[in-house]
Amino acid sequence: MALVVRGLVGGGTELLEGRLWLSELVVGSLALAGAAMAIKCGVTRLLERQAERTIRQYEERQANERSKFGHSVEEQAGFETHPM
Repeated sequence: MALVVRGLVGGGTELLEGRLWLSELVVGSLALAGAAMAIKCGVTRLLERQAERTIRQYEERQANERSKFGHSVEEQAGFETHPM
């Protein structure tokens, strides 16, 4: 990975007419942006999986209530359940 970054900095230096500092700044900024995007995607995926798991647990609990008592808490209270 370090060799790839060094190569990008070298190529950027050539494109920016020998301005090594500017090439390092651009490549470093792009690397940070890429890392931030990867972290954001990972966190988003984790949160989506947690939400799906919570919904599945809730649905299983409702099914258990229906099989055990013949109705769910919402049905007993007179609330309508809304499918997602």
